[in-house]
Amino acid sequence: MTGMFLHRSSDATALVAELASRLGGTRPDPFVMEVVVTPHPHLRRWLVNELAQRLGRPGEGICAGVSFLTPGRLLHQLGDPGRFWQPRQLTWRLLQVLTEHPDVPELQQLRRHVQASRNGYRVAHRIAGLFHRYLQWRPAMVAGWESGRNTDENGRQLGFDAWQPVLWRLATADASPIRAQADFVAHLKDSPGSLALPPSVSFMQPDPLSPWWFDVLDALAAHREVHVSLRQLGAARWPAAEGAAAAVRLTRHEQGAHLALASVPTEVLPPASGGAGTLGWLHCALRGDRAQAPTPDGSVQVHGGHGIERPVEILRDAITVLMAADKAGLTDMMANFSTRLRIAPTKVWTTPTG
Repeated sequence: MTGMFLHRSSDATALVAELASRLGGTRPDPFVMEVVVTPHPHLRRWLVNELAQRLGRPGEGICAGVSFLTPGRLLHQLGDPGRFWQPRQLTWRLLQVLTEHPDVPELQQLRRHVQASRNGYRVAHRIAGLFHRYLQWRPAMVAGWESGRNTDENGRQLGFDAWQPVLWRLATADASPIRAQADFVAHLKDSPGSLALPPSVSFMQPDPLSPWWFDVLDALAAHREVHVSLRQLGAARWPAAEGAAAAVRLTRHEQGAHLALASVPTEVLPPASGGAGTLGWLHCALRGDRAQAPTPDGSVQVHGGHGIERPVEILRDAITVLMAADKAGLTDMMANFSTRLRIAPTKVWTTPTG
């Protein structure tokens, strides 16, 4: 079976259990590695720990035969030409354009700003990062720039920012990243045998899911199973209605890609736990649900301290108490404390005060 499949839940543990059910069992080829794409290594470590408890025989604690890739590494292995348009590479091209075209009137103010800056590279790098986000989130606007228009994707004039399409056209005069991306997506659809990927690929909490990434997923799904797992506070009522809680709403550009997923076959997974206690009540409040605040049970703790070092000491003491109470969950707790882990529940917050 080929196509894209969406799994949504308000509980990260339910998503991991569903992933383990697909990865477990006997494989037709034991030497083929399953591929799971995660946005950052913190989530990868948490997934490894969770899958090790579910795959194989009980008590083994081994997660083998699974290759965890970041989105950038996956694109690199697939031969994405967009790596040549990363901010680090594009920065030098922008500086070269400003040097080679001193008579372009639209770039005079930008050139003066770069020359007056203490670090011209930093200014160009910031612009390169902005252009790279345009490629990811606003490809229609960039395509219009390459065709000679100086407007946004809705046809509105850019006004003070009219120098941006001029700079973009000069920087991409030799090669068009929009055309390169379109050729790359067509290659994914037309040449599935040339891709070193298994018949099924899983994406855990893709962050963020830009329109460009949705095109890549759609191209891979033409000949493979592509499973997308999303943790959403309002999973049962997604897409979010007008006036929903702030934690459930998305930006305008995110809504375009997420609404495209609304037509994908979707499985809404119930939470693995009942969500009781203070932490469960907090989840309900973030979703916009009204629930009576329960008696504090320690599932949510807020610690305050003076200065920068003191919160770290408080966090260390809190971790020590939790480890002493549950030594078997040592690895799991250490993963949950990562500040960049976005789908696992965090049990302790520390904030400097004063």
